This record gives sequence, C-alpha cells and structure tokens, in this order.
Amino acid sequence: PPQTERTETQYKLGVNTIDVSKVAGKGRIRSLTTVPIYSVVEGIVNEMSLVEGQRVKKGEVLAVIDDSECRILLSELESELQKKAYEVKSTLIGIGYSRDSLDRVPARELESVEIMTGYSYTRVKYENLKQMLAKHIVRAPFDGSILDIKVDRLFYTRKGEPLFYLMDTENLVVQFDVLETMVSRYSVGMPLEFTTLSFGDTKYNATLISVAPNVESTGMVVMTARIDGRHPELRPGMTAFINY
Repeated sequence: PPQTERTETQYKLGVNTIDVSKVAGKGRIRSLTTVPIYSVVEGIVNEMSLVEGQRVKKGEVLAVIDDSECRILLSELESELQKKAYEVKSTLIGIGYSRDSLDRVPARELESVEIMTGYSYTRVKYENLKQMLAKHIVRAPFDGSILDIKVDRLFYTRKGEPLFYLMDTENLVVQFDVLETMVSRYSVGMPLEFTTLSFGDTKYNATLISVAPNVESTGMVVMTARIDGRHPELRPGMTAFINY
C-alpha cells in the first residue's frame, strides 16, 4: 500500500503522528496527590493482595488487620452492657415503676438512672469499640493506583507506618514547558486543549491553574493545567502536547 507522506512538522511515535507546527508546549500528565495509606490500629495483616500500579476504587477494601482481640473485648462489653441494662430496669422498678411502664419513664429520670448504674459509661465504651473494629478494614479514600507497597499479608503493622501509597489517577494535571517569549499568551483560568501520544486522535480539554514564577535555565517556563473531566484511559507519565 502507498505510504502516507509526512512533513517535517510531524512527529511520529508508533502508530500516532503529532503535527508539531500546532503544538505550543510539550509536557507530561501528572497526579498532584499521592498519599500514604496507614492502618490506625496495630496488628497482623490478615488480608492484602495488592500489586504495584493496581487501580482501585474509592471505598474498596485494600487490607484487613487482625481484629480477633477486638472482637473478644467487644463480646465481653456486650455481656456487661446487658447486665447494666438489667440493673437499670431493676432500679426503675425499685423506685416505683412497674414493668409495664418502663417504656414511659421520663427521659431525664431514665438518663439519671443509666448514669448511676454505669450503663451510660459502658454503652459509650461499647460504641467506641465497635468503631475501632471497623477501623481494622482499610479502604481506598479515593480512586487511584497503588504505589510503593511496604507490607504484605501476615506482616505486623504499627500505627503511623504506611502500608502503601495511593496515587490519585482521576484528578490529573498536565505540566508543560513553553518558551519565555510565549508566556504573555497565557493566563490562569484560560482553557487549553491537548493531545497525547497514546491517543493521538483524541482531544482533551484543560484549564490553566498555575504559571511558574521563574524561568528555567533552558529558557522555558513551567505551566500546570487541570484536566477537565475524568478520563480513565489517561495515566500519569503520558506525554502530552498542548495545542494552540
């Protein structure tokens, strides 16, 4: 088949061709957010099967820390809470209420009895422990990619030590360089358009959010633009061409 002729202004990589005569700047897609993911409890990692670069969704379970000790304490507190509830009923009956009228005890008087018998204190301990039990499950705080895994299944994790890092791959930016002589064409808030080597036929929109205050030794100025919308196909590190 006949070969398509390329001009000197076209840049080719793989199957994609970029017309550089229309390119104002070249840069990279980046994520502005990479955060350490910690366990807020100490213990053995019972479940975790992550790999570097794995994409996860917000709320997805990423790791489970052993909670057997917490469950034992919760069971003990549940039994104690039942005993305290019985003491509350006995006390109310002792001060004149019948069994049939216990659900009509004035709120202030019921609260006073619950405090006196220790029911209120035990219930607070029980509810706090239930919340602590839930913290043995580590969930993704946002959509992203797993990086720099520090532990594995059956490792012992401590509070304050990261399990791994999570890169936000949904809210991305494009960082690109422009010549010092072209800086006057740009202002924060202006809309931009860019293409990528990976998806050469697709045009993406972005909004300029910052212009570096200094000029690099190469005579270039770094610009940062927030990519509009969510595009699962785009990944940090991809080459981007910002168009006129």
